Amino acid sequence: MPAKRREAGGSDIGRAILAYLVEHPHAQDTSEGVRQWWLGQRGIACNPDALRPALDELVRSGLLVVIHASDARVHYRLNTARKDEIAAMLAR
Repeated sequence: MPAKRREAGGSDIGRAILAYLVEHPHAQDTSEGVRQWWLGQRGIACNPDALRPALDELVRSGLLVVIHASDARVHYRLNTARKDEIAAMLAR
């Protein structure tokens, strides 16, 4: 039997990030801000080593956009063109 393809954002951390962004579509933050604010508001504690793969997966899948700020820090935000698709994915 072929392996089922895992949906982007399928991890608990990835889904929590996407859920936050569907509710706050204009939010943008660094990985530390994502960990502290986006996940912290949902009662999800994770270390940076667990967060990085989730963020990388969401960026690779085109659900998050990376912004390189003038201070050389990387910021993440929702790919607003896919907001409806993400909301439907979270509803499943």
